[in-house]
Amino acid sequence: VGYGPNHPSSPDALGLKNPNGPINFHSEDVANPSMTIDGTDTTINGTLTAKHLEILDDSTFSGLTIGASSSSFAYINFGDIDDTNIGQIKYDNITNTMFFTVNNAVRAQIDSAGKLELGTGTSINEFSIDGTLAGNSDDAIPTEKAVKTYVDSVTQSKSLTIEAPESGDL
Repeated sequence: VGYGPNHPSSPDALGLKNPNGPINFHSEDVANPSMTIDGTDTTINGTLTAKHLEILDDSTFSGLTIGASSSSFAYINFGDIDDTNIGQIKYDNITNTMFFTVNNAVRAQIDSAGKLELGTGTSINEFSIDGTLAGNSDDAIPTEKAVKTYVDSVTQSKSLTIEAPESGDL
């Protein structure tokens, strides 16, 4: 355990001389701490192994940032001991695309234009409120109200007449 910029074996290793400074935890790399706690932020470099991680703050905002280089991607894996990435949320910084993986396969993605692609099917880029369904698009999903408006207009414009059978027709 190291304190401040000092080497882990220094007399100040436990923060006895300056209790208001940051606390640095070092592994083999003495120059670069594995974890720093400075009273407002905690920085972890490398791997954090924990059974439960909570981010709690009673201020207005709390957040979690997972950053990667502009030529790489950042992700969160979900899974179990046998398959630690069977589920995943991944952001590709090269294409600016968000991927959602379930059961080891990408099931949905949102590209940089906001288009949603589900599985291997057509990309969806809008929810349509067009009650005429005139767009005839494979890229839009009509809302419930648009479908109802369309069905109501079609059924109101068509008339069906059923005449009572005459006695001889029975």
